[in-house]
Amino acid sequence: MSNNKIMYLLYPITCIVLLSITNCNVRINKSIHIPDGKSVNHSLNTVNGSIYIGSDCKIKGDCRSVNGKIAVGRKSEISDLNAVNGSIELDNDVVVHGTIKSINGSIRCDRGCNVYDEIYTINGDIDIYNTTVRDDIKTINGDISLLDNSVVENNIIIKRKTGTSHYHNTITIRVTEGSIVKGDILVHHEEKKVRVILSEGGKVLGNIRNAEIIKE
Repeated sequence: MSNNKIMYLLYPITCIVLLSITNCNVRINKSIHIPDGKSVNHSLNTVNGSIYIGSDCKIKGDCRSVNGKIAVGRKSEISDLNAVNGSIELDNDVVVHGTIKSINGSIRCDRGCNVYDEIYTINGDIDIYNTTVRDDIKTINGDISLLDNSVVENNIIIKRKTGTSHYHNTITIRVTEGSIVKGDILVHHEEKKVRVILSEGGKVLGNIRNAEIIKE
């Protein structure tokens, strides 16, 4: 069995153990709902449930879901967001003071979002709209789209992972509608074909390495 397959099998188990050790406030087989305008001073953790955060909320702890989605309402503030087998969706004007990470789910940031650390997926697509990411965007197998004047302050990186991958052979990075990557686009996965599509004023100010450049 490849190292990659072992990682995918063990990761959910590892997450459950870590959640149990690090925080006793863990929901099992239940979703978490935070109403509009509420402040929460602890982490939100669930296994086999989703996390729904309303508008104008302040969550000072992290949010972690093993088998469920995480949805954050407009104008809320939050720390790290982590999902294993679910998507992460941010409504307008959300501020994330840490990282956004998903293993097998997509990540979407709607207009006006501000992410102070990196966005990272293994197998999920990343779509950001009029969003500022102050660190890197990283993926192994996901497509990336920067739309509606989004800004990545650092780099976009396609990472390499040991073992056999059964996901995309071709990855598409789309920088469009006035969006800007201020750093580089770096492809460290030699087995992947990566296309960088620049259209409607989309720009990469740094270098683009090991990828096909398409200007539309």
